[in-house]
Amino acid sequence: MELKWITDAGHGWLKVRTRDVAAKYPEILSKVSGYSYMNNVGSVLYLEEDQDCALLLEAMIADGSETRETLREIPEFYEGAVSSIRRLKHYTNLF
Repeated sequence: MELKWITDAGHGWLKVRTRDVAAKYPEILSKVSGYSYMNNVGSVLYLEEDQDCALLLEAMIADGSETRETLREIPEFYEGAVSSIRRLKHYTNLF
């Protein structure tokens, strides 16, 4: 599963493909809050850093697909003062 941290001056999001989450951790999609975002077609999720990304990361640790150490290596991209993610639509459960 490809993960990327995207941050701006005030917040951060974990970018992940919706189909990857749906295939391996479908129960998470019903728990993601409206503070997360998704692209216009719903194929990419941007899980907010305070709560929603923890749902996915903890599930990955619990099933052994990742460790806390490997998760520290997720690439991070800084988008400046205001990320373009903030212009996307808020997450709504598609499943």
